[in-house]
Amino acid sequence: RVSLSDFSSSGVQFFNLAETDPNLKGFNGGFVTDAHAYYVPIIHRPGSSETYHGYAARVSLSDFRNSGVEYLNLAETDSNLVGFAGGFVTDTHAYYVPGRTTSGHVVRVSLSNFSSSGVEYFNLAETNSNLKGFQGGFVTDTHAYYVPYYNGNSNGYGAFSGYAARVSLSDFSSSGVQFFNLAETDPNLKGFNGGFVTDAHAYYVPIIHRPGSSETYHGYAARVS
Repeated sequence: RVSLSDFSSSGVQFFNLAETDPNLKGFNGGFVTDAHAYYVPIIHRPGSSETYHGYAARVSLSDFRNSGVEYLNLAETDSNLVGFAGGFVTDTHAYYVPGRTTSGHVVRVSLSNFSSSGVEYFNLAETNSNLKGFQGGFVTDTHAYYVPYYNGNSNGYGAFSGYAARVSLSDFSSSGVQFFNLAETDPNLKGFNGGFVTDAHAYYVPIIHRPGSSETYHGYAARVS
């Protein structure tokens, strides 16, 4: 981390999470509360090849070193809870976004019980098989939002996805899911990378899709009421 009041080499603090546990490496995104910095697990190389992992970590802001680290392996709760692509936080839970094309397992962990017993999860893909392969997300007072990127399904739109999903915070289960396919409005509305929200709209940031025979970056920005 770097001090905002000393944004230079002299304002840098750092340590190696992997000295706490060698699995604490290979993260993709993070978020912060008043008390902790959170790191989102995606992939590392524990042996001879890379593999997705589920080692979620947080560090105390007042003890930014190995002694301030807490972590859990989400995959010990369910082996599908690996390979996340970003996350976000509410007053009560840390949320992890499923990034793999083979899994739509969304996860949240209680901030007051950052352990396996504080984990809740379910598989969005059981609601619709296209609800997987997200890239980032965001949250309002009522819903968690998941940004469509690449789900591996063709369905006439290529493997890049326009399937936007949200889940009720008060019903974090398959019954709390709402979704639709942005690409049904325009076939270019797929392949997003992150998003953000206002009081009135959800915004999706364009990155890449496949309008023809090859992948290409695109600029088709979208917002939804």
